[in-house]
Amino acid sequence: MSMKATHEVVRVVQPAFLVNSAMMACRYETADGQRLEPGYYFALWPTRVYAKVYDREVRYFGPFDTEHEAKLLQGWAAYLGIVAPTPAANEARRAGATLTPAVTSAYIALLNALHSDARLARCVARRA
Repeated sequence: MSMKATHEVVRVVQPAFLVNSAMMACRYETADGQRLEPGYYFALWPTRVYAKVYDREVRYFGPFDTEHEAKLLQGWAAYLGIVAPTPAANEARRAGATLTPAVTSAYIALLNALHSDARLARCVARRA
């Protein structure tokens, strides 16, 4: 059985709140204690979680102006085997043949995070 990191696209709407994929407003924390800028983010947990908690363990990649850009990054992460694929992310990847500068920058940040965060890297290494 492969273990993939848990992930979703979220939208930061206020300095301390985000709206998750289930359209629920949730408080969040970041690893560095800084607030996220408003926009869409690809949120990645270092291990499989069953109750999503937006704590210091989550890594946020963004912000993006559109949900499509965040899903495009999610789609590329699935394509590389970093996360389990979702239909919406796969569709965004197929439809978004041209990477925007924001997605390219976040993609590099994602790869750097995998390189520097052993817990994230282990999730990728465990995939089948």
